Amino acid sequence: MPHDNRTHTPPPEPGVGLRKKLLQAVDLLFHAGYKVYIIFSVINLLILATAFGFKEVLTLTDYLRPYGVYVLFVITILSISGACLLMYLLVRKKEEQLERFRLCEKQFLTLAHQNAQCDKELFDAFRLIIANSDSRIAHLKAAIDQIDYNIKYILKFTCELFEILTENDCSATIKILWDLDEEDGIIGNAKLKTVYRDPNSLARRGWLDNILYSVKDNTATIKILIDRDQKWACDDLLAMGAAYKNARKDWHRDYNAVIAVPIPRLFAGESGVDVYGVFFVDSHFRLPPSGGTRSRGLANETCLHYMTELSWRLAVMLYRLRSLQKDFGPI
Repeated sequence: MPHDNRTHTPPPEPGVGLRKKLLQAVDLLFHAGYKVYIIFSVINLLILATAFGFKEVLTLTDYLRPYGVYVLFVITILSISGACLLMYLLVRKKEEQLERFRLCEKQFLTLAHQNAQCDKELFDAFRLIIANSDSRIAHLKAAIDQIDYNIKYILKFTCELFEILTENDCSATIKILWDLDEEDGIIGNAKLKTVYRDPNSLARRGWLDNILYSVKDNTATIKILIDRDQKWACDDLLAMGAAYKNARKDWHRDYNAVIAVPIPRLFAGESGVDVYGVFFVDSHFRLPPSGGTRSRGLANETCLHYMTELSWRLAVMLYRLRSLQKDFGPI
């Protein structure tokens, strides 16, 4: 057999190749880190020189000279780490805000779908009311049931939306002008009645809905209905003390923050009254003792924007309900 003169390279020992790659990676990181260290060392020295003057910096470098590279390397690493941590926290906060708005967008798409489905069934019922007088009452009841369901759905949706925004349990309420004299149109003489609540607060506070309160019994309704403000909001009602008026003495057991907007009346009557009532959202939100941030409360532009949009949908549904009752009488 001919002799093979080729040199045979022995196989590497187990783990040698991996150790070599790790050492190469560490060496690469060291050289990259050293370059960064040099750059940040110069930046640190310039910052110190600007803050304390060159003489003091030279004295400081003389003091650190026995430790030399190690001290400046640690300072550089801490500086980089601090900057990275700050950037991470800022990005994390921004991502949390974006995620909340993504959830809000998803909620609004669901509401839009439900509204569209409700409108289709409602218009079908209207068509049948006009076309078939024999079953008019049945179709009329079906239309009113659709309106009732849609309003309740909007209140449920509102609570879910505001709980995403505020990270607090929220309640939604519709209060309608009651015992209003349409001839004089003086809203200040009218009463308010709670006609709709979200499902959760209905279970806890439904017993209050048979009580009529004067428009002048609550700071929010005074601001909205008498002073004609387009919104009223507060994130700490207890802190207002006597400045907050509420005829219900134990109100603080159920909420401490509130936002309220008018529900517009699409066509004002002869009296000129252009509102149906007030749309409320409240929560137990309370500002921290230090003042803290108000971003989780209700008194902000984002909450006001959503409240205004939802109040117009409620206005449309209440208009339809009133029109049915006016044209066909109570069912």
